[in-house]
Amino acid sequence: MYLDTRYPGSIVGIVTRSQACPGALGAAYAKVTPPTLSCGRRAPLDASKRKALNELLTAFATTSGTRHGCSIR
Repeated sequence: MYLDTRYPGSIVGIVTRSQACPGALGAAYAKVTPPTLSCGRRAPLDASKRKALNELLTAFATTSGTRHGCSIR
C-alpha cells in the first residue's frame, strides 16, 4: 500500500516501480504522480514526460534500495 492508502496498480496516470525489499514485507513500492493543472486535473503524460518520470523514479528506487541494502533490479 502507498502512503496515501491506495494500492499498486489501482491508480491510472502515474509511474510506479516495485523492488524486492525484506524490510517492506517483501516489496517496496514507489510512485511519481504528474503535477496537477490549475483546473485540478493531472497534467497529461506524453512519451518524453513519461520517459523523464521513469528515469527519475528509477534513480530514486536505485538510490533508496542501495541505502537500505535491498536488491536492485
